[in-house]
Order: sequence, then C-alpha cells, then structure tokens
Amino acid sequence: MKKNNQILFITNFSSINSTYNTHELLINHLAKKFNKLILINAEKLLSKEKKRYFFSDKFFKRSNKIILKNVNFERFGKLTKDKNNIVILNLNLDPTNFKIFRYLNTKNFKLLMISNIGNFQKFALTDSNKNFSKILSYFYNKYLFPKILTITSNIGIVKKIDIRFLSNKNNLENIKNNIFKNFLYKNNFLFTKKIIIINSKASDLNSIDKKRNSQKYIVHLDQDLTYKHVQEITKFNSKDIDLHYKYLNIFLKRISKILKKKIIVSIHPSYDQKLISKKLKNYKVVKYKTRELIKQSCLVTFFESSSIIDAIIMKKKILALKSQVIGNESIYSKKLKIPSIEFFDKTQISKKELMTILNKKNLNLENYIKNYHFIDEKNKLGIDKISSEIKKML
Repeated sequence: MKKNNQILFITNFSSINSTYNTHELLINHLAKKFNKLILINAEKLLSKEKKRYFFSDKFFKRSNKIILKNVNFERFGKLTKDKNNIVILNLNLDPTNFKIFRYLNTKNFKLLMISNIGNFQKFALTDSNKNFSKILSYFYNKYLFPKILTITSNIGIVKKIDIRFLSNKNNLENIKNNIFKNFLYKNNFLFTKKIIIINSKASDLNSIDKKRNSQKYIVHLDQDLTYKHVQEITKFNSKDIDLHYKYLNIFLKRISKILKKKIIVSIHPSYDQKLISKKLKNYKVVKYKTRELIKQSCLVTFFESSSIIDAIIMKKKILALKSQVIGNESIYSKKLKIPSIEFFDKTQISKKELMTILNKKNLNLENYIKNYHFIDEKNKLGIDKISSEIKKML
C-alpha cells in the first residue's frame, strides 16, 4: 500500500472488545494485506468528553499493524489530509452519527460498509414498553432517518456509501425485483452506490477452520438481563432475575443429566461475567470463546444471540429457551422454526421428549445458510473479496 493510501475503520471504542470479537477475522486480514489498519474512535469525533476504555486481553494482544487513534475532527483532518482514505464505517445509520457522515463528504474519502454477519435484526420494542414516545423515537432512528440520509446524499450534503458488502442475497434480490427500488439503485439514487454479495463471516471461518467438530459439551449462550441495551427495552427487577435463574439452573441440570454432558456457559463480551457466574455458579462462564465452544458442543441452548449462527452453520442441535420473565421468543426461533422450550414448565422434561424435539428435521436452516451465508457461487472467501475491491480503489 502506497504512503498516500490508508484504510480507516471507524467504530465506537466503548464496544471495541465486542467489535473486535465480531470482526476479528476481517480486521486481522486487512491489517495483514495492507500492512496497517487504523481504528478511529467515533465517540471521540463526536464528543469532547474524556472517556476511559477497557481493552480485553484478546484485543490488547492484537497485531501491531492494528493502530488505535482516539482523535477529534481537527486531528482526524490532519491524519487524513492529502491521502486517499478508504473508510470502513462500523456505525449505525442514525442521527448520532450524522456529523461523521457529513464530515466525510469530500473527494479523498471512499466509504465502505460491511454487513457480513448474516444475522436477523430484532424489533426492539416489547409489549410491555410500547409507549408513544418510544415508538416514535424507534421509527425515526431505524426507518425514517436512513431515508433522510438517502435524500441528503442525493443533494450533496452527505457522501454516499461507495460499496456495501452484503451477505444477504434476499436483500439485493428484493431491490432488483422491485421496479421503483431497482430504478433508484441503477440510477445511483440510493444511499449505497454499489452492493457486492459476499460469503458471510461464519462461512469464511467455517472454510478456514479445518478442526473437526466434537460433541464434548452442552453450550448455553446466556443473556445478561442487567445489560444496558436489554434494560433499555425491558426493566427486570432483582426478584424476577432470581426467579429466572432459579428455573434456568434446574433446567440446565436436567438436560445435562439426560445427555450426560458437561455444561459450559458462553456470554457476550460486554456482559457482566461476575454476575452471571454468581447466578450460574455450578457452571463455568466464559467470554471470547463462543465459536470454539460451539464447535465442541452436542447441543447449543440460547435466548437471543447472533452467535447461534455458528451453531447453524456447523449443523449442531439447537434449542431456543423461553422464559416467563423475559417473555419474548427468539427471532431466530420464530423465523427459522428452531425448536423452543418454556423451561419454567419443562424442568423435568423426559429424555424421550427432549430427543424428539432435537431430532426434528428443519429445512428452514438449509435455506437460511444458502441465502445468508454460502451465497457466492465461486465460493470465494468474503474477506478476500473485500480486500480485492479495496485494492481496486487504491
């Protein structure tokens, strides 16, 4: 990569551990391919407030080719001046980030977005918290504002996304099959100029990782009911949380006995490990090893987690859990017909009943894999396709 070219990855440092865990394959690949990748803190660009950030051991041990820059717009301008900047935006299309989109509206920035997780987006409002202000705010941020970005990009206020890499074949097909949307796309009226279909992250990892699957554990993907984004949707009091974990412990113990397998609990990088370890004190609770554990599992149980994608790709047995406290059924269970159990009522489930549930064939999973993950006909790794397109832009 020439000295006047550089690749920037703009993201929020408050969630950097989770981001790195999710995009580790891509980040390391780009840093290696182009000898350097600069991570820019979006929060610092938008605020003068000084924050302290916690870096996990995994992120702290990253390659020295992955460089962090916690800079304001003035210093960002100096960093990017007289350079051809390829900018990967790991940001939501919401009003919070409008200032960044507007700032990047110059010729020396080429903008990319990468949507290669293949996950489902869950509607964030439950029946218990549907008040008018929340509904209004939600629809403005998630539905109306992206349309405002499209309009402002067409009149030159913000810069369009040059390429969006997508691992959802249905999304592009919906555009092409809709006369109005197809007209907008072909004539460059959408917010994204070009959509390129790629294999997903899970697909790439599955192709790269040649280690054999095993059946050693039952892996439970737990949900932290005290996590800030969960609490924004529904408030859970301590009594409800205790009740939830009381029955969850009983149920996990039961299926462990039936399958004669040890249970390991895996959690999101941002979850409170001490709290969950306390609530599930009979089980080891770990972070940053979800995929490795799923690979060694005979069964994966979960509430709501995009990590279930790895279990689907690996064709593991999967069981969605429903709790009388949480209330909602997993979006993956709803869309893909993954079997689900209300475990408050199934603490004494029989072996025959459990195996009948787990052994049901599910064609929805095969269709999901074909349309969201293994979708590049040439079977090229998604990360290779991304780096190839970046090379063309340099």
